[in-house]
Amino acid sequence: MHPSCIYPVRMPPAASPAAAPRAAVPAAERVYRHVKQAVLAATPMHREAKPEEISWGVLYLLSDEASFVTGTDLVIDGGYTAQ
Repeated sequence: MHPSCIYPVRMPPAASPAAAPRAAVPAAERVYRHVKQAVLAATPMHREAKPEEISWGVLYLLSDEASFVTGTDLVIDGGYTAQ
């Protein structure tokens, strides 16, 4: 593989503030929800990426089909940067 970059969009975290006890991080939970809503509102697909959607791009860059692809940026962001 030749040096290339993957720029994924936000994905659901494995453990979010919402997964913690409610009394422990109420402010963090509110900030997390606010940021998540703002990002999703600004993303044309209005959802977070699924991990497999990012992994397909990685798999492509690792495959023989990308043997002539060098030094590229693969943006997988649901249209966020295309606006």
